[in-house]
Formats: sequence, structure tokens, C-alpha cells
Amino acid sequence: MRKSQRFVQHIIEVSPNLISIYDVRLQQNVFANRGIETALGYARRQDGQEIDFIRCVIHPDDWQPFLDHRSRLAALREEETAELEYRMRSQKGDWRWFHSSSKVFTRHRDGGVREIITTATDVTERKNAEQKIRFMTDLNYAVMPLTDPEQIMAVAVRMLGQHLRVDRCAYA
Repeated sequence: MRKSQRFVQHIIEVSPNLISIYDVRLQQNVFANRGIETALGYARRQDGQEIDFIRCVIHPDDWQPFLDHRSRLAALREEETAELEYRMRSQKGDWRWFHSSSKVFTRHRDGGVREIITTATDVTERKNAEQKIRFMTDLNYAVMPLTDPEQIMAVAVRMLGQHLRVDRCAYA
């Protein structure tokens, strides 16, 4: 039995995913692996102030969807999975995208949800690739009907500036 527990613990600790167990009544994680340290560079919180930490690192546009997601967890059915994509700022200051999947881990005797297990995967590279593909598709559709080289250049420069979030461009 002890060997099996060590085996499971080792799997959890070396997993590249963030793995956590969330207590619905306490409204906090009661377990989290080292995934947060690996993915974002932050030490695991053990002081009960987890929600404050999350509020500080989650992208402002993703805060309300995150809260809505958390409030739905208590109503999950047995085999139901709740999923969410959101951004969190790493210790270096860059935004990392995560895809989380949550399922019921344990229930109270009355059948109510007690704990939720969640795995979160860093999907930043996929999101960046999707954004580049979207940009190239939009650019292609914008310049395709144009025939005047100056018009093509103006549209391409404007769209590239918006994509790169710059307001000046020089070209020779």
C-alpha cells in the first residue's frame, strides 16, 4: 500500500500539469502540486490566502469567468467535467494561457460535492499559434481583393501595427 502511495505521489509531483484539489465548503485549495512553481515561477501558497494570490495574477478579463466557473463546481454531476481557459501572469511578467478541467473528487454523505480535482495545462503556445493563424487569415482576406500596391501596403501595415500593438511603422 505504501509503495502504491509513493508511486501516485511521484506521478503527481513530476506532472507538468497543475493539479489541485479544491474544497467547496472552505472555498480554497487543500492540495496543489508543484505545477504552479514550474509554470509561473511562484511558490505554492500554504497560508489560506490563495484567492488573493489568484486575483493578483489572473488576467483582469478572466477574473469574472473564473469566479463563475468556481461557483458552478458545487453543482457538478458525477461524470461531468467543467472546463475553463484563462490567463495568469508569470513571475517574469508574461501572460500564460491555461486550460483547466475539473471533476468531482469526493462527495459528502448526502451526495453534495465536497472536493473538486482540477488539472490545468499551459496552452500558451497553442493560443499564440491560433492568434498568428487568425491574423494571417484576416490579412489574406483584407488584401486579396486589392490591386493597388500602395493600398495593399497601407492595409498590411495598419493590420500588422494593430496585431503587434504598435502605432508607428517605417519601411524602405
